[in-house]
Amino acid sequence: MNRILIVDDEYVIRESLSDFFSFVLSIDVQVAENGQEAWEIFQDKNFDLILTDIDMPEMNGIELVKKINQLNPHQNVIMMSGRDHSDEVNLLLKQGIVNGFLAKPFNLVDLKNYLTSMSA
Repeated sequence: MNRILIVDDEYVIRESLSDFFSFVLSIDVQVAENGQEAWEIFQDKNFDLILTDIDMPEMNGIELVKKINQLNPHQNVIMMSGRDHSDEVNLLLKQGIVNGFLAKPFNLVDLKNYLTSMSA
């Protein structure tokens, strides 16, 4: 995995994940604070993974992943949220639009293990 787009409206989460991927895993990271900003970035660059929150202003994560899927149906996407979105996420998983879901809060070791199991 070489390049990740992290999308979260919470600064602390966005920057913590960015630092983790950049400094611990040596992965090139780009960040966006909402779905609209992420969509604009996504259209110009290729990413191995998009890690996106669901609840965000301007364009939520569900709207974002549906747009991404129309442009690139093979894009790897993991969604995350601190709220219960199981119905929506399960449907997206069944449709193959997303690859996984992480419930907030999660620790970075679990995230690393989750990503390792995805690429195995």
